[in-house]
This record gives sequence, structure tokens and C-alpha cells, in this order.
Amino acid sequence: MREKWTRADQPLTLSNSEIELLLQPAFPRTRVLHAQPALGGLANTNIRVMLYDRKTPVMVRIFTRDASQAEKEFRINSSIHDVVPTPEFYHFSSENPVNGHPYAIMQWMDAPRLELVYQKLTPAELAQLAKSLGKVMQGIHHYKFPMTGMLDNKLKVSEPIQIGAAGMLAFAQECLVEKNGKEHLSEEFTNRIFGFVREYGPLLDEWKGSPCLTHSDFGGSNILVNDVGQGWEVAAVLDWEFAFSGSPLFDFGNLLRPPLGSVDGFAEAIANSYRETGGELPDDWRRLIRLVDLSAWFDFLSRPNATTEVIADAKSVIADTINLFEQA
Repeated sequence: MREKWTRADQPLTLSNSEIELLLQPAFPRTRVLHAQPALGGLANTNIRVMLYDRKTPVMVRIFTRDASQAEKEFRINSSIHDVVPTPEFYHFSSENPVNGHPYAIMQWMDAPRLELVYQKLTPAELAQLAKSLGKVMQGIHHYKFPMTGMLDNKLKVSEPIQIGAAGMLAFAQECLVEKNGKEHLSEEFTNRIFGFVREYGPLLDEWKGSPCLTHSDFGGSNILVNDVGQGWEVAAVLDWEFAFSGSPLFDFGNLLRPPLGSVDGFAEAIANSYRETGGELPDDWRRLIRLVDLSAWFDFLSRPNATTEVIADAKSVIADTINLFEQA
């Protein structure tokens, strides 16, 4: 689904000399051999850089979408790097001598995105990959917090939020009414959404799980995978800028959106691995992840730069989810 989405804003363009200036703290006196935009990102600027004096490339990541999330991403990566596969940070700075945006110099991960690979894998390879995904998700959710909420740049819950029925209704009100996401919807469909949230939202109060680190963008574009010789495994999880203290349901809902969620046995294999490595899920997790994932689609509708592809997908997913529950 996401493969049809395009950037609303163009990435920054930097000259080789500007990139060399940014690289100085980690690679003094280095020179750029070649630099090109990295594929896949829809918000920040990521540049793959080859250096004259280094055999492997590095990535320069410039946080153009939301500068306030940059240090949070760096600290999360530092905290979980030994447990969850993530790129190494060679340097991070909230100051940037070229254009002012926070930036990082990171390990370049030479591995394909999950969204580009899964269709080519055999059922046995998918089963192995699902086992790896479940283990990685449990590693992420192993990090607990005292309450649910947004994280500051010190990884403290700075803004508590509700993630049950009341929270979902309030978020729908914020996205669709206060931020005018309903301008993309008919009045009838908007009323149907609010009616649905009031009727089925209370299901979220029956199981929230312990507040835990939640990636919140855990989809095929942010998961790199590799064939390690004995099967496919997760090579790295990228882009933690949306992470918060939430529930495992959010990451399962994101990962198992169409088309990955429609692959026979894939979801169940991930859940089995997750539980076997210590993760907890409710019995009705397949329906609950669809319910909680609606929050993301409400948010997509409210963004001022939402593209026509994103809006179309949001409307389709919301309608499908409502139908799933009403026809059960």
C-alpha cells in the first residue's frame, strides 16, 4: 500500500563540500567520492555517501520533518542497539553548520526493505522471517514505561495520553474535526466513523498491555531484511522519530496492514514467535490491531500535506475496518 505514496516535500540537496563539512566530527579531513539520496524515506533527508578513504558507505540523516524528534531518535537507538538490530550512530548533533537542521552520521545498512522482498520469498523463507520479526518486536516492547504517552528527548513520558476508548475518541475528534481531516470525507462517512469508535472503542479498554516502547511506524519501509544463509532475518529497524510509550497492538497493526497482513500464516507466525520470546498479546489480537491502527489513518487524513494516494488509502482502510467489525 505504502509503495504508492510519494513525498509531500522534496529532500534537501547538499553539495559534496557541504556533506564533507557535516562529516568532519566523525571522519576528519575526509572527502566525498559519491553521494545520492537514499530511497524509501517520505519525510527526512537521507543521503548515502561513499568516501575516498572508506570501503563502506555511510548515511547522513538530516531531520527536516520535526527537529524536536531528532535527539529522541538518537537516544532510543543508543538504548536498544544491543538488543534490537539498528544502524550504528557515528555522530549526532542538534546543530548543523550547513542548514541548521539536527543531523546524524550513521552506518549504512546494505539490506533491502521488507516491502520489496516479501513477495519473492517462499513459504519456508517467510516463516523464518516471521520468527525473526516476532523476536525483534518483543525486544522493542521489552522496554517499559510507567505510563503511556509521548516521549521527550530524554526518553521520559512528557505528555501522558490515553490509548483506550476515551483516547481513541478524543484523537478522532482532534484529527477529523479540530485538524479538519473530515474535509476529505463525506458527512455521512464522518458520522459513521464516530459512531463506530463509540461502539467498538471500548474493546480497547479490555487489554492495553503494559506501557512499552512502541515504534509507531513499524512497517515494511522501515524494516531491512537479509538472507543470512540459514533464512531471512531482520537486519535493521529504522526511523524512530514517531516512537512513544504505548501498546504492542500499534506496531502489530502497522506491520500487518495490507498487503503483509494478507499473506497466509504470516501474522500468526509472527505472533507465535513474539509470545515464545516473552511477548504478550490478547486472544482477540487480530481484530484489536485493526481497531487501534485506525488512529494512524485518522492522523494521515489530518496532515495538511496529505497526498491523494494517502487520502485514498486512508478512506479505504477505515471503511474496510468498519465493515470487518460490523459484519462479524
